[in-house]
Amino acid sequence: MEAPHYTQNYTMNRQEFSEILGVSQSLVIKWEKDGLVPDHIPWGKTHRRRYNIQHVLEARKRFRPLPKRPPQTLLFWLLKGGVGKTTLSFNLAGAISRIGYRVLAIDLDGQSHLTTCFGIPSADQDRINTLYNIFYGEDEEKATIEETIIQLSPTLDLIPSSLDTAAIDLFLSSETSIEKKLYSLKNLIGSVKDDYDFIIIDAPPNINLLNINAFIASDRLIAPMLTDFLSHHSLSLLYDTIETLQQTFKDLPVKLPTVKLLANNFDIRNNICQESLGRLKTGEYASQLLETVVSRSTVLTESAKNMQPVFCFAPNSAGSRDILALTKEIIGEFTQERNNAA
Repeated sequence: MEAPHYTQNYTMNRQEFSEILGVSQSLVIKWEKDGLVPDHIPWGKTHRRRYNIQHVLEARKRFRPLPKRPPQTLLFWLLKGGVGKTTLSFNLAGAISRIGYRVLAIDLDGQSHLTTCFGIPSADQDRINTLYNIFYGEDEEKATIEETIIQLSPTLDLIPSSLDTAAIDLFLSSETSIEKKLYSLKNLIGSVKDDYDFIIIDAPPNINLLNINAFIASDRLIAPMLTDFLSHHSLSLLYDTIETLQQTFKDLPVKLPTVKLLANNFDIRNNICQESLGRLKTGEYASQLLETVVSRSTVLTESAKNMQPVFCFAPNSAGSRDILALTKEIIGEFTQERNNAA
């Protein structure tokens, strides 16, 4: 099957471009004099300078290279729906790829919400390959990972999902080989991991064999926590799940991901939100809480609905600032871990 063409090659003005590269606008002007040529977009009777990811890559190659770093696989998961996993993974994948890092997003949910966020409508999802085609497709439905990956931009790829993805778990449960039952996704990611800096997995809120595959394949699990009175119940479910998996696989060479908690949907005017966030910051797992707090924001939901990351949909919004702060924190964390390991 040949997938239609989709794109997420984000455009940006000079200020945004300079912020992404971490330099001053005056330095970008110097780069322009040295041969970095932005696009000139018609704007009324004049033109506006606009950059895209190709310009980011050119600037990275010629003027501002990214530090070398080992690839990392991040899993967004919690045993509770409606906590913002897809919205956050969609925006984070876009923000990291816009910096110039190579990102592979993987949609594990049969409802294919992440796939839809990236601009692939339901009507097209029957015409694309998914993990199902890689693992269990037969004859003309069989596909390689190269035939399944959709390139959305020079730095952003997607393994999409459709209703067929939900059937994978039934096939995994019938596997007699532990290698296929538990390591299918890890082995698949391993075959392309060196091509990427970050692999971001969006998984549905349940415990099945495909999600267990995702646990085993990931370096870090990011659990979005709503700052409400039910958040701490979902927190206990998360760690109960981790402990159960550790016990279940204690005799197997299984390494589960480290856990980071992300406070999401925070409203500073709401006393319950403030109390909940305070408990997260002072509770048993406070050391695993990311510093970034994502505030309650309608533009985050609207951006996903409009198939644009929030930094494009509403670049001056609080939601955009939160996503960019989260991006910097996650990238900085892995850089710090690498420096400590060295």
